[in-house]
Amino acid sequence: MVDLRSLDFSDFVLFALIPFVVFFILTVHEFGHYIAARIFGIPVKEVSIGIGREIWTAQDKRKTLWSVRLYPIWAHVHITGFTDAGRPVWQRFLTVLAGPFVNFILPFFLLLLFFTLAGQPSTPPILTGIEIGGAGDKAGLRVGDEVLAVNGTPVARFKDIYRLSYNAGDQSLYQIRRDGEIIEIPVTPIMMEFTDIDGIDRQYPRLGVMWQHKPLLLKHVYRVNGVDTKDDIDKARELIEHNFGRDTVIGFYSNDDKVHDYRVRMSKDSNPDIGNRDHDDYKMVFLGKTRDDFYFRASFLNNVTEAARQTAELIRKFARLPFQLLPIDSELVSPPAAVSDDKTWLTNKAYILVHIACLTSLFMAFFNLLPLPRLDGSLLVLYIIEAFSRKALTRRQKAITLGLLFFAFYCAVLFSNMDNVPGYIDSRMKKLQEFMNDQ
Repeated sequence: MVDLRSLDFSDFVLFALIPFVVFFILTVHEFGHYIAARIFGIPVKEVSIGIGREIWTAQDKRKTLWSVRLYPIWAHVHITGFTDAGRPVWQRFLTVLAGPFVNFILPFFLLLLFFTLAGQPSTPPILTGIEIGGAGDKAGLRVGDEVLAVNGTPVARFKDIYRLSYNAGDQSLYQIRRDGEIIEIPVTPIMMEFTDIDGIDRQYPRLGVMWQHKPLLLKHVYRVNGVDTKDDIDKARELIEHNFGRDTVIGFYSNDDKVHDYRVRMSKDSNPDIGNRDHDDYKMVFLGKTRDDFYFRASFLNNVTEAARQTAELIRKFARLPFQLLPIDSELVSPPAAVSDDKTWLTNKAYILVHIACLTSLFMAFFNLLPLPRLDGSLLVLYIIEAFSRKALTRRQKAITLGLLFFAFYCAVLFSNMDNVPGYIDSRMKKLQEFMNDQ
């Protein structure tokens, strides 16, 4: 029986809003076509927003019929003149491309709007854990160190530190606040390469420290000060509570399928409900003095830069997604940072909704570029061929061309994922075994 007390009904509201997000993205896509058609003087017969019974209709001075319909789940712009031999092919090409194009740039404006109104979700630049024997440990970093600057450049969040200093093999000078004193420590990250528990090859620079201020599940705690706690979260909880306020070595199970020992210092103030069975914190632990990420208020120019960077990164990840399907890499679609503090729950849900809208917009852009009938990609391919051959293809030639292109794309996706199949099957079997053992 489901415990209703454990349900977050704001998630249901969020889920209910997703169809309206999709409708908004569809409408923006169609208006991309409409605006381009107007710029080139291509006639637009009708703009229909929604489906079903008409609740409002009007015709503008350009003879375009506008209609709003009962159900907000679809939008369509009916453009005439695409088959007009006298219409330049480049105009038709850009008019079709305008739909996916606005879907590509829409995430930038959504993120910029959110960053300007609420701030950028960010992680505090405070160390919550030091891996024993890691690069940070060897450099002399300690739990609780707050990074103030990197190579003389002030930082306010982990993202700034990562951008300035996470280059494998390159030494950076960290300005640290420790116990009220300001000190400087040279730090050099190393490159870490491994295959994670889902069978995905990972490669990234690593300092061997934890910036994590979100809660960590107790089931990932495999030992506390050398005492084995694997599969025994009650023992892990007991040992953690006993060591509040002290330097403690905890072995965490990581996504590289190994246990890494970290020196941490947990406090009762950050974990007041760890012993309360009726609280969500009962199965987790906060390592740092703060319990979450925060919304960083930056300058407008910084917001523009960050919105552009995140949009470009999302586009790059989406372009890679068809070639990493088994399994789909969760890092490709997860928010780079997110806040879950109850004090900012409305802002948190808004950020998740914005992120979903960004993903939906990019999915629509890439999907519409596929060379399939009735999608923008098929028209774009045919226009390119027409531009080079200087004549339109016959219906039979169009069908053969699109069929060959889609078959080539399908083969590329299939063969690029074949190497991942064995690792994917092994990871699924391991997760199934873990699930059955938990029952």
